[in-house]
Amino acid sequence: MFILFKLENKKKLHLFYLIVSILLTIATFLYLTFSYFSYDLEVQKRYIRDNEVVQKIYFNDLDKNGLSERFELHYLKDIKRNMLLCYNSDDILMEQFYLDGTVRKEGIHFNDWDNDNNNDLMILHVNNDTLYCDVIDVLGRKYLVKNLYVTVKDERNNSKTWFYNSYPVFDEANNKRYLYLSVATGYGIYSRSVFLIDKDKLKVINKFDSTAPIEKAYLADINFDSKNELVALTKATGNDFTKKGFHDFNSWLLIFKDSLKFFQEPKVINTYPGQSFLYQLETGKNSFMLFLNEINLPRIHASLIKLNSNLEEEKSLIVEGGLLFPVVDENSRRIYTSTREGTITIYDYDLNTVNSLKIKFERPNLVKKISAVDVNNDSLNELLVFVDGEIRVYNQELDLLTIGSSDYLLQEINDSELVTPYNSISQTALIIPTSSSIWIYSLVNNYVIANLVYLIPFLFIIYFLSFVFSGKIIAALLSYINVFNYFVKISDQGMMLLTNTGKIKKINQSLQKLLLIEEGNYLGKDFRMVLRNNDEVVEHIKNSLKGAQNSEMDLTFRRGDNYFNGIVRVKVFKSFFQYPYAYLVEVIDFSKSLLEDRYKIWSRTSQKIAHDIKTPLSTILLNLKSLQFRIDKENLSNKEVYNEDLTIIQNELDRIKNLTRNFLKFTNSEKPNFTIVDVEEIIRKSLNQFESYFDEHIRLKVDIKDKLQIKADENQLEQLFHILFENAIDAIEGEGFLKISVEEITDITTSRNVCFIEVSDNGKGIPKEIIDKIFEPYFTTKDDGTGMGLAIGKKIAEDHKGTLEFYSHNNLGTTVKLSLPLD
Repeated sequence: MFILFKLENKKKLHLFYLIVSILLTIATFLYLTFSYFSYDLEVQKRYIRDNEVVQKIYFNDLDKNGLSERFELHYLKDIKRNMLLCYNSDDILMEQFYLDGTVRKEGIHFNDWDNDNNNDLMILHVNNDTLYCDVIDVLGRKYLVKNLYVTVKDERNNSKTWFYNSYPVFDEANNKRYLYLSVATGYGIYSRSVFLIDKDKLKVINKFDSTAPIEKAYLADINFDSKNELVALTKATGNDFTKKGFHDFNSWLLIFKDSLKFFQEPKVINTYPGQSFLYQLETGKNSFMLFLNEINLPRIHASLIKLNSNLEEEKSLIVEGGLLFPVVDENSRRIYTSTREGTITIYDYDLNTVNSLKIKFERPNLVKKISAVDVNNDSLNELLVFVDGEIRVYNQELDLLTIGSSDYLLQEINDSELVTPYNSISQTALIIPTSSSIWIYSLVNNYVIANLVYLIPFLFIIYFLSFVFSGKIIAALLSYINVFNYFVKISDQGMMLLTNTGKIKKINQSLQKLLLIEEGNYLGKDFRMVLRNNDEVVEHIKNSLKGAQNSEMDLTFRRGDNYFNGIVRVKVFKSFFQYPYAYLVEVIDFSKSLLEDRYKIWSRTSQKIAHDIKTPLSTILLNLKSLQFRIDKENLSNKEVYNEDLTIIQNELDRIKNLTRNFLKFTNSEKPNFTIVDVEEIIRKSLNQFESYFDEHIRLKVDIKDKLQIKADENQLEQLFHILFENAIDAIEGEGFLKISVEEITDITTSRNVCFIEVSDNGKGIPKEIIDKIFEPYFTTKDDGTGMGLAIGKKIAEDHKGTLEFYSHNNLGTTVKLSLPLD
């Protein structure tokens, strides 16, 4: 594994945690700063509208105390009559009025009729084809005007709903109390008129007729004679095909005196199907702007035209492709425009460009409308951009303040009254009418961004403590996992870890050996496939998985020349909620315990036999030497023959003596004599005895990675190496390689450093069926072998508190791993 650096102590580890926590805190700060908006658009209230009953909901601050009252225009089908419900700012019903005649939602207006500084409710209604005007003092709970006659239906109009829209303008100058009331029909061209009503006399004193409906009208003193003129713009609707007089295929700029006589000749501003709108740039001053969307297919372009005090063109600019209706912000003296594709431009009152922005949408989208409202109560209007599914709020520098997204905005929005200021004591809110609801929003500070200064130190502490505690938890978990994996690997018991679906997560070699499973990578495979030759074990595990219960069973079967005697145990691991998430399968071999008991009995027997043989053998050898001495002194004719026979006897006795010594070594009768020895030196010394074997056919490679010295019996260690090297050379059978490596490693079970020696060859290997017997005394596959070599070698390793392990594949070679302690 590639390691960048080592954290050798707790102080360095905590310093590392500190640095990482600081970096994460900085990253979090940057993420929050750039990913969160400074404001959130929150829903304050929602009014659900039953479209069959509620025609429209209005909001107006009648007493101008900063809190808006709510008005609902209902139509009662059972009595075929309109009713107006009036609620205060706490949504408590103040008053209700049954209205005369037929009232359209466009016929409701708010104004201060009686000049008492409270707004009154003006209602236009049709009764028996006659249009009347009522004025209600809602706060005073009384009618100020009742059934003021306006006009009667024109006999040329055949539509039942001939009254469609109205637009009032009040003139209170020069001791006059006039109301200019523009009345328009729908598709019927009659009547589209402007009525002059004397509020004191409560009657119509003049009117102007045309087939073009008034779109917008303002009062302005055009000639500075202290008398207001009415400046109006008609809408080109394309209904009057006679195209006579002031017809609606043209958009007309009309200027009236207070008697509804023309102040100057009307001007044609635009033609159908183009759009036109008139804006008064400064209230009470003669400064206007015309907006035109001129549509002469395939060419569409928009014009912004500033008019001087004489309503003559002073400056203009053209935008190809057309615009949405602009928004004039009187507070900042700015004009906001937008294309449907989202190009926003801000102009000053002189039509100079102040700023511009191209909105990048995450999905194809079109801007539906823009509006300017002070939604965060900072006395500056914010720009609201409406698209399907979201509201975008920008400040006057076109910095994005927030995005309010919601599925309900995908409904059809009432464009005629999309945004209305909704005043409260603490903040300004927005009214968003949709087809089925009225949504009231407010712009509030984002809690996260507003408290970021306090949040960042808290996050740093959380990060740091999380690293400290999670580091301890992870270290503990890794320790448990590593220890578990190690013990599973080295355990003589067969172990297999299964998921709750029976997939293998871990399997050790011991289980494969015990159950005679071919070596291979079985991770992720089903245990039934791996143990397909062990039906009894498979059935037992299946029953445990099915019942999610611990279980145990005895297991006996023939394995080569021996019998396996043991148990199969299944342990289920369950979560806190008793859900089984893993199963541990153990195969415990009692055959080894029986064999070890047999070894102990055999060892004691061998030790007794060795001692019983050793004494008479010593006597025989002593007398044999005495006999040879006397024969040498005697002058015998067959002396050479006698000496030859005595030599044969001497050799056989030496062989018996060596066997006795081997018995004593194996039965612990000869204890090792520990001294400090050089491992490499003993290996080289042992290899010298096999020097004649190494040539171009048998290649030797010695890799001493670490120069190591250990406490050991030099003679016994040399004998151990001799046994291992001799077996490897025999296995090679004249052609191959022998590799010996030495290095210092750490034993994770004891956390102590050991001398690790590995002897590998590419010889014929050890057959699988006999590898468990190689350490048994007298077990050999050689014709001239004693079967004591590896048994003595293993005993020497154990006497030195080391381990000796064999790993072999038939016809692929063998690797011997010897571990000896360094202290």
